[in-house]
Amino acid sequence: MHTLLLNAFSIPVGILPWQRAVLLLLDGSVDLVESYPDRRVRSTSESVPWPAVVRDNARLLNLGLSPNRLNVLARDRHRCLYCGVEPRTPSGRPNVDRLTVDHVIPQCRAS
Repeated sequence: MHTLLLNAFSIPVGILPWQRAVLLLLDGSVDLVESYPDRRVRSTSESVPWPAVVRDNARLLNLGLSPNRLNVLARDRHRCLYCGVEPRTPSGRPNVDRLTVDHVIPQCRAS
């Protein structure tokens, strides 16, 4: 028997072996949506419903936005994260031509 895996928006994303679904259920990675009414998984210390459908609660938001330059600038609200400067055009719109996307290496990883 297998278990249907749903994402946080209740969209089917895959099928799991029931053993994997029980492990994920016990460690809190998924929520039980539906179970088989006449079956239970038993161990020496616990008894849980046999999962038919589970919902993944770890991946709450995956909007599929690629990390391109404009999306990164919009995420940072067109502001320099180092000094807080927000370059604007005379009309008050963000001046994206004056902003750059830099990658900083932390001192602990500098060689």
